[in-house]
Amino acid sequence: MQWHDWLWLVLVMALAVYASLRYFANMDIYELVILNLSAISLVFAGCVWHSIRTLAISAGILSFIAISLYADTLSNAGDIFLLEYLLASQSA
Repeated sequence: MQWHDWLWLVLVMALAVYASLRYFANMDIYELVILNLSAISLVFAGCVWHSIRTLAISAGILSFIAISLYADTLSNAGDIFLLEYLLASQSA
């Protein structure tokens, strides 16, 4: 593995740990297993197919933006422009 593969591994694992710690209260054991196995799979896929890194980073950033815009209230989906028309609508 080259240095950028190691960087990818550290980035994905750090974000998986952050998500586990940040959303632990809202996740059960099955969701934690899914998160960890997805992180391991994403590391492997990123090392084999480098283009998936850009896709994964973009999807992750948009997901964290959407989660933060909800702010623990599902009704925000109809009130906030980004959620209503870009991130949480059927067209998204």
